[in-house]
Amino acid sequence: MTGTVKRGRFVGILAFSLVALAILAQGARATFPGDNGRLVFLRTDLTKQKGRSGVYTAGPAGRNLKQLTRSRFDYAPSFDPEATTIAFSHLQTGIEGADGNSPAPVFTIGVNGNELKKVTSYPSGPTFPGSPVYYPVVQTAAAGFSPDGQHILYQANRIFIGTEFVLVDRDGLNPEVIASWPDDEASGPVLSPRGNLVAFTRVAGPGLSRIVLMKSDGSGRRALTSGHLDTVSDFSANGRVVAFTRRIAASGESDVFVKHLGTGKVRRLTHFTRLKTRFGNGAFSAYGGVFSPDGRFIAFTGVRRGLPAIYVARRDGSRVRRITPQDMTATSPDWGPRPSSG
Repeated sequence: MTGTVKRGRFVGILAFSLVALAILAQGARATFPGDNGRLVFLRTDLTKQKGRSGVYTAGPAGRNLKQLTRSRFDYAPSFDPEATTIAFSHLQTGIEGADGNSPAPVFTIGVNGNELKKVTSYPSGPTFPGSPVYYPVVQTAAAGFSPDGQHILYQANRIFIGTEFVLVDRDGLNPEVIASWPDDEASGPVLSPRGNLVAFTRVAGPGLSRIVLMKSDGSGRRALTSGHLDTVSDFSANGRVVAFTRRIAASGESDVFVKHLGTGKVRRLTHFTRLKTRFGNGAFSAYGGVFSPDGRFIAFTGVRRGLPAIYVARRDGSRVRRITPQDMTATSPDWGPRPSSG
């Protein structure tokens, strides 16, 4: 990887219990520069019709839908810099450790639905006295590619250990912990487009979380936001702006905000929480904002009366339009550049 991250040996086996945070499904990633290509997102079908949930891609206007996986246990998809491969995490519900949790390794898949590969894999561990066989379960979140496309940065939480941000070769070799905490209160690492910075979310107290920025070797940490419940979601393609979600209402409803790293200015882009006054009961939120590769638009998950869908708007938050079908429950978008081959 280019930038300041040093390669090294990774000591120990990652194992963790899944943190029940929305960031796991939302994901976090950096937008890579270029012409606007397809979006990737999750579809979760809660009906009895099988096979419709999974990772999907679509054009910027929502046309030409393509289903890549068929599982409602996939989450946090993100493109590589060439928009030819997608990383995501998958909860393996058929395996259970002594703590009752299942592993959720990182996978990659080609944009045509081929070349499915498991990136992170960990063997079974020792048996605890009086317990069934204990699997050193590793569940992952917020997997995103490095600028050169050769590495993946992801979040892992280990039972009795805490949270680790791990950089690994895209083939699963040479994993290295670049930062760690003795609790489960850090999440969603986003590597900047240049690979020199990482933004992430850190719990700051009851009902509070802040966006923190650090160098990609884990040093130089500083808070970007405070006094709210904020969750980071993206770097702009030029690396100058960070998108994040801010909870507006005590009920948990939220909207998309951005912060300019140079000026320090914070701006609100969406106003979904205000829709309640117009349309009455039900949840109204926007979260997980991501920039388009050309920097002119944002995509995000919008919730109206409790039903999530993918929306696109201009970068200033104007001209909001839904791009996923009315009968589709969709979340966690990422926007890839147009592949050089077309």
